[in-house]
Amino acid sequence: MLAPRFGDGRDWWFEKLFEPGRQLDALEGDVGALDDKDKTVRAQAARALGRIGPPARGAVPKLTALSRESDLVVSREAQAALESIGP
Repeated sequence: MLAPRFGDGRDWWFEKLFEPGRQLDALEGDVGALDDKDKTVRAQAARALGRIGPPARGAVPKLTALSRESDLVVSREAQAALESIGP
């Protein structure tokens, strides 16, 4: 798996994304990670939420805010997630 290793308890939700049927279990961690101080974590969380798709609709307000972030990677991942989640 190519997920980052932070060593501080944030890894569990990356792991869950790659377990079949476990994406919804990771949803809460993904939404919380959108507020992380590390831009890599925010970008990965946005990407993960995009993979979850419509069930991640509750994250739309935070993703919308991240889509305006100055970091291009974070903002692009948030925009892509919003497109995947849909209206």
